[in-house]
Amino acid sequence: MGPDLHLAAFGVEMAPCVVSSSDIEDLMGSAWNQLGIPRGQIEQLTGVRERRWWEEGTSISEMAAKACRKALDRAGMSIQSVDRLIYTGVCREGFEPATACAVAHHLGAEHASTGAGPPPRVPVTNLRDVQAGVLGRAGTSIEHGERERKANIRGRGR
Repeated sequence: MGPDLHLAAFGVEMAPCVVSSSDIEDLMGSAWNQLGIPRGQIEQLTGVRERRWWEEGTSISEMAAKACRKALDRAGMSIQSVDRLIYTGVCREGFEPATACAVAHHLGAEHASTGAGPPPRVPVTNLRDVQAGVLGRAGTSIEHGERERKANIRGRGR
């Protein structure tokens, strides 16, 4: 029998700027009419109904932290009860430090490598940067029955 794992909660912070496939087709309307392309093709061919992005200057790590805070609240947990924070977004704010470090900071935790004093030390991982290693470790953990409470943060940027 496998370990007792479950998703306690999830949180979402949606980017407010929305452009639908229909909006794009409206912009391209005259060209598409001349070419005889019927409306609805973008969504039909791609499966994408809308695209979202953040306003210029929005902090990806702050938005990821908001989503994580929502999940923690729904689960009745605090950042202190998280064994590992995993950032799985496709965007990062800079080359270094890892975005997961900034997310942990926004949540009131410091990543374990700082050795910082009072805030809880939460190990952090950027899945984007170390996909194979983390997935391998996660699989090994599950196989060996290890149970960790992880905050998995996924985001999409601009």
